[in-house]
Amino acid sequence: DMICVVLGEVDIATAFSELPFDHLLYTGSTAVGKKVMAAAAPNLTPVTLELGGKSPVIVLDDANLESVVNRVMMGKTLNAGQTCIAPDYVLIQRQYHDQFIHLAKEWMAKHYPNIENNPDYSRIINGEQFKRVKGYLDALTGDEIHALTVVEPNIETRLMPPVIVSEPAPDSDLMQNEIFAPILPLMHYETLDDAIYFVNSRPRPLALYVFSDNYSSIENVRNNTVSGGLCINEVIMHVAQHDLPFGGVGDSGTGAYHGRAGFERLSHMKPIFVQTKLNGLNFLLPPYGGLFKKAMALFLK
Repeated sequence: DMICVVLGEVDIATAFSELPFDHLLYTGSTAVGKKVMAAAAPNLTPVTLELGGKSPVIVLDDANLESVVNRVMMGKTLNAGQTCIAPDYVLIQRQYHDQFIHLAKEWMAKHYPNIENNPDYSRIINGEQFKRVKGYLDALTGDEIHALTVVEPNIETRLMPPVIVSEPAPDSDLMQNEIFAPILPLMHYETLDDAIYFVNSRPRPLALYVFSDNYSSIENVRNNTVSGGLCINEVIMHVAQHDLPFGGVGDSGTGAYHGRAGFERLSHMKPIFVQTKLNGLNFLLPPYGGLFKKAMALFLK
C-alpha cells in the first residue's frame, strides 16, 4: 500500500517523469537529471536531484599519506567505485606521487588478495558500462597507467581491477566525466590555492574530501569551495550520518534529504491561521482617519 516498484528502461523512466506527481526524487547522472527536470517542468512538479559528478580529494603536505591511501582506496574500491560519492580524483603534490602509488599497491594486496576470484570485490554493473570505463583506459598511454594488481580487465566477467592514472589531460574524457569505476587519476598541484582553483574551475561536486591536520588550511578549503558535502580526513562517511542533509549543488544536484532535511524536503508545510472572534482588524478599514492613525501608532510600538 505504501511503495510501488516499476522496472524498465528509458521509455519507462521518461513516462514516469512526465506524470503529475507531488514530488520527484531522482538519483543518477547529471545528463539524465536535466531530462527529468525538463519532463517535470510542464506539471510544475518539484524535483530533488542527487546527481554525483567528480568528487575531488585534496591531500595537503601535512597529511599522513598511509592514512590517506587507506581511506581513499576504501572509497574507490567500494562497489568497484560505483557510488555517487566515490573519490573521483586526487589532487596531491608531486613529491608524494610515487609513494601514493606504492602504498595503494600494498593496500590492494592486503585488502583484496586474489582479486580475480575475490567475492568481496564487485564487478562493473553491465557490459555497456564496462566498455565505457575500458574506453577511458584505451585512450591513455601506457606510461600514464599504474596497475595496482597483476590482473587485466576482463569483459567476460566485467572485472575492472583498480588502476591509478598519472596526470591525465584536464580536458580528457576521464577528467570531464564522472568515472564511476575503480580508476583513480592523480593530479599534481603546487600550492593549496592552485588546488582550490582547479576544483572551482569545474562543476560543483557532490562531495569534497580534504586530508590535513592544519586548521587554517582546512578552513581555507571550507571557505573557498562549494560542494554538496565536505569530509575532513575521511571519504563517503558523511552520507551515513543521517542527521546531516545530503545533496548536491549546481551540476551535482538540487535539494537535500536525510533526517529532518528529508522530511521537510518531501513535505509541504501548510500554514494555518485561525482568526478570533474579537479582533482589531476593523480599525484598519477605510476611511483612514484619526482612529486609523491611532491604531497604527499602537500596532507599531
